[in-house]
Amino acid sequence: MARLSELKLAMGTSILIAGFVFGIFIVAVLFLLQFDYVTGAILSLAGVGLYILVQYLIGPIVVASSTRLHYVKPGENPWLESTVKELADKDGLPMPRVAVVPSSSPNAFTFGRTSTSATLAVHEGLLNNLNKEETKGVIAHELGHIKHKDYIVMTVLSALPLIAYIVANLTLRAGMSSARYGRRGRKDNSGGALVIIGIISFAVYIVTFLSVMRLSRLREHFADAYSAYLTGSPKSLESALTKISYGLSVAPQQSSQVRAFYIEDPARAKQETQAITE
Repeated sequence: MARLSELKLAMGTSILIAGFVFGIFIVAVLFLLQFDYVTGAILSLAGVGLYILVQYLIGPIVVASSTRLHYVKPGENPWLESTVKELADKDGLPMPRVAVVPSSSPNAFTFGRTSTSATLAVHEGLLNNLNKEETKGVIAHELGHIKHKDYIVMTVLSALPLIAYIVANLTLRAGMSSARYGRRGRKDNSGGALVIIGIISFAVYIVTFLSVMRLSRLREHFADAYSAYLTGSPKSLESALTKISYGLSVAPQQSSQVRAFYIEDPARAKQETQAITE
């Protein structure tokens, strides 16, 4: 495992790359649309900020509904509740809400708006297929995300590629439609600019998406290190991650809506299982 200082540097680099590319994207769009830079920049930043704010506010609702999780009532699962509380108290973390997802695939994730209102969710498949020490390692890993506020960072940053994708989709469609309209004999010079904006937007989507996914995997290393510190048993987490990778590789494909939040990426599980086997 890389040193935490190296991981922090790589994490900061990913954020800077995504932010810089998105900033260039806004400037390019303003230039092509011949907007006043100051007014355009203010309106663009206000629009992006509003979109991120809305995603931050409704994100937890979307995650909860898309995964069909069930919040654990007091006394419903004593071992799970007591384990989460024991590990949270050990480092002075606020007790998160505990939830169980009715899914046979082994996975876990955290989400929320603040540290005091965060939710720690585990899949039924994880509780059924991992032993208690392995499950404890996974819980400590998820508490690491709460300590580092990873779910807030990912909620904000994941909005950037989504905005770029929406702009690319709308402008390419509008540009193509405008081009067809122009070929019918009517003069329309906006189609070319819209197509260029669409191409730039799609390129920005790819770069920012890769940066966010890289950041998503890097934050897992931070959480791994925290789990080893909190439980004093890195081997338990190592064993758990191996079982999780294998379980996800043979499980039905999961929804991609919360892909960046999972302890293990379902889309890469088969590749990682093959690497472990080799």
